[in-house]
Amino acid sequence: MNETLSVIVPVFNAQNSLAKEVHELLDVLSDLETRFELVLVDDGSTDQTSDIADELAYQFPQIQIVRHPRRFGASAAIQSGLRRANGEIVFVQDEFTPFSAMELRRLWELRFEDKRLDARLATPGALDNGLLRRLSDWGVALKKHSQREEQPRRGIQMIRRHVVDKMRSEQMATVH
Repeated sequence: MNETLSVIVPVFNAQNSLAKEVHELLDVLSDLETRFELVLVDDGSTDQTSDIADELAYQFPQIQIVRHPRRFGASAAIQSGLRRANGEIVFVQDEFTPFSAMELRRLWELRFEDKRLDARLATPGALDNGLLRRLSDWGVALKKHSQREEQPRRGIQMIRRHVVDKMRSEQMATVH
């Protein structure tokens, strides 16, 4: 099975670690899949993170950059990355957790589990109304959470593209 893969990495004032982390990610991603992208979301950095990200994107066409004009927080950075990512499988790395090649490889292996919507949510088959309600509730809770002071999230999460798209369209439907 040939999947496209996106990795979203929110960063803030990461000038000292960004180049090393990106090179490590690119090494692992090229082992996992030939078609991949790395979406760096600069969440209003005030150091040289933006310049380093530009250099990396110039060197590696797999890198896309999203910039926030000021710090909006990890949740907003992840949402911006999800809007830009094109992969069928999307990994989201939080800005607080060091990169783990082992974790990324382990999650990549889970993509073959057809009953899995993401690395944390399993369903017994087709999306049913109960699951859709829980996903909708999760979206509302995520929105409420993003309006409060942010709590750091830890780790890397894998999400299938169709789940991201479905959640986004449900959120838009509740707004209108």
